[in-house]
Amino acid sequence: MKIAVIIVHYYTPHLLTQAVQLLDADIQRSGLDASIIIVDNGSSESDRQQLAQLPAQVIHSHENRGYAGGLNLGARETDADVLIFMNADVFVFPNCLRNLVAVLEAETHAAGPCLYWDDDATVFMPPGEQYTRYDELLRRVAAWHSWLMPYAHRRWRNHVRRHWLAEQPIVSYDLSGAMLAVRRDAWQSVGAFDERYQLYFEENDWLKRLARAGMVAKYVPNARARHIYNQSAPHESQVGQWFGASEQRFKTQYYGAWFWRIVQKIPAKAYISPDKFDTIAETPPRIALVDLKLDYPVWIEISPFPRGFPAGGVMIADKAQEYWQIPDNVWDFLVPAWYYLRIVDHDGHDIAHYKFQKLPMT
Repeated sequence: MKIAVIIVHYYTPHLLTQAVQLLDADIQRSGLDASIIIVDNGSSESDRQQLAQLPAQVIHSHENRGYAGGLNLGARETDADVLIFMNADVFVFPNCLRNLVAVLEAETHAAGPCLYWDDDATVFMPPGEQYTRYDELLRRVAAWHSWLMPYAHRRWRNHVRRHWLAEQPIVSYDLSGAMLAVRRDAWQSVGAFDERYQLYFEENDWLKRLARAGMVAKYVPNARARHIYNQSAPHESQVGQWFGASEQRFKTQYYGAWFWRIVQKIPAKAYISPDKFDTIAETPPRIALVDLKLDYPVWIEISPFPRGFPAGGVMIADKAQEYWQIPDNVWDFLVPAWYYLRIVDHDGHDIAHYKFQKLPMT
């Protein structure tokens, strides 16, 4: 089986170099018949010299074609049986590719790995959100009703923990577009990514189309990779505009224009005001667990949103652990902003709330 890993690059050559090196090592280790294709959507002259040294085919698009456009361009350049689409800020762990491909050989048409935020694979990255009319309305309405938001939190936590705690591949159409493996026959049947999604929602749309075609997508817990998250977007000044346009297109298409108009009329609101969170001044942020008298296991959730989701998550089962600190290799890559931490029991109930700020480099 011939495999092509297609990576879209946009002004992050330092991350891309490490991503390709880890991919190449995993290919050599596994003995897969695999090649790497880099689609360069944006780079400087020195970046291009660096890209030319990598063990990969490099395609210069000479413009920012967006993530969907870059992936489609790469897919047209190969006749591989399996296409693995990937961000430049994804670092595979050993045997990631082999375990993804093994699932695709077993009547599965698309597969995604278990993604972590850190090198030690302790902080889970969330799968995709559930994009249904019910969940969309719940997310917007719950913020206005104190009795409803805990239910919204528990529903989201049940969704992500079904993925995070899986021990075998599970059927899921809520896979991350940061790394997605697809069989060629499925790609030809469903079609390419819709390039009208300049950035964001392109994988959600494609997976919806896959599901409607009666094909199977799976989350593969023993295929593991690190996703540093949000590293290319800050280099693009139009990212907010592109997100808004993609969100409008996706939700109008899949919810119906009438429903999306109704939802948009409900004002957005943070369920808990940021003022209600205890501030952690220490950097990197650190929480003393021994002071909280916890019943283990507990979860710590990290989100850029006061409402608390989507979020990364850490499960702590060791009662002897006195504190938890954000890993240095997560802290170093956080973009400047406020972030919100929740300590949650295993049944999904909030125990404590914290916030911290990552300041710009001076």
